[in-house]
Amino acid sequence: MTDGTVTEMLSVYMAEPIRVQKLHQTVETAEYHIPLLDLQVGTRLMRRQIMLCGEHSGEAHLFAESLIVPDRLPKRMSDELLYSEKPIGTLIIEHRLETFREICWTEKVTAGDRGLDLGCDPNDWLISRTYLVFASGSPIMQITEQFPETSFS
Repeated sequence: MTDGTVTEMLSVYMAEPIRVQKLHQTVETAEYHIPLLDLQVGTRLMRRQIMLCGEHSGEAHLFAESLIVPDRLPKRMSDELLYSEKPIGTLIIEHRLETFREICWTEKVTAGDRGLDLGCDPNDWLISRTYLVFASGSPIMQITEQFPETSFS
């Protein structure tokens, strides 16, 4: 029932369309080397923080923070990441970008202030995973996703 993207899986599980709510987004020059992205100082870097929310309920289901190397993406896709409200997974599919994902680590963290955004107690657990997205053999994104542990129980 899904195309494999987190957004579509959430949509099916929550029985409502999911929309992106951008919290913060910048394009800057990397001030330090980021080994996982093989990113050198001085390279353009997009930082993006979003929530995936129910379109009808408005309920936040997932927080994501992404580090994206825009110069390793097709120009139109890079522009859409900046200016549209489309999820990354949707853009990857629309642009038919062949990708590979590699999980770097998973962990449970206390929600803290993020709990307020996700509708849970600051002492609740969030499930967190960080992964890399590769295209043409190069890392193009480092994504960390967090969602309340209670969301899927």
